[in-house]
Amino acid sequence: SSDLFGVALAVGARLGWPASRVLVLAAMSLGMPIAVMQETGTIKLPVGRFVLLTASIGEFLSIVGITGWQVVTRVGVGLALVRALGLVLVAFAISAAAIRWARALVWWYPKAFERTALDHASAEIGVRTGLLVMFAFVAFMRLFGIEAILGAFLAGTLVGFVLREKRPLERKVAALGHGLFIPVFFTIVGVRFDPRALDRDAVMLAGALVGLAAAAKIAPAIALGPRALSVRDRLAAGALLSAPLTLVVAVGAVGRELGVVNGTEVAAYVLTALVLSVVFPALYRLFARSNEPAIP
Repeated sequence: SSDLFGVALAVGARLGWPASRVLVLAAMSLGMPIAVMQETGTIKLPVGRFVLLTASIGEFLSIVGITGWQVVTRVGVGLALVRALGLVLVAFAISAAAIRWARALVWWYPKAFERTALDHASAEIGVRTGLLVMFAFVAFMRLFGIEAILGAFLAGTLVGFVLREKRPLERKVAALGHGLFIPVFFTIVGVRFDPRALDRDAVMLAGALVGLAAAAKIAPAIALGPRALSVRDRLAAGALLSAPLTLVVAVGAVGRELGVVNGTEVAAYVLTALVLSVVFPALYRLFARSNEPAIP
């Protein structure tokens, strides 16, 4: 599943592009594929499982790549980089210890955690706990100078690994994210977006990014995807994996913050994200087969 991410990285490196463009090519995320597959009823089919696995791995590698790019850009290469990478490893070790500790707590007090995940009371203790964990991990990562999205990802990993029955909580947190946090994020991006930067060069760059990002996902999905899937299903999976809306925009936002991505590139990345996230989910709906029997 990580082959698709590697192929996209290789394509960007072969072109000699800067790190931000390479990350845009390779970026994969889980949010858009889950929403589309739930809508089409394909999430439990073999093609859905392939997309879920690949998008999960790709999202993790994308977030790690963005974090590494941020660290190297800020501190450069040398002893400062070794120190920064050491801090990242320490942060990961502490996070892993927290996850193991929380897992042990669940084993000792299963009823309490079950109520947290399944409680439907108006207090919504599960949602509050999930948000608390997320903000705690984000603050913890920022304390180490690490990109906040890695902290949010680890918080989700903690909740997903610790709780066995998490569907109700997952639906509530997802609804909160899609209904509040993601719109706020894109509102901020829109406020900062300068339409004057969307010139001919930005449109041409966006066109190249869209074409290469799609080719770097669809071609490997067809060639390297599970042989149990038909070519049509592998084509559909590659199309859906080509729609990493939030991460592409995040690359532009981080690049602007680091001072290594100019206004034209940010505009191109936003346009790329919009085109990828409108056109390719539609292609998935066209090619994916929703009438196959689901795997129980």
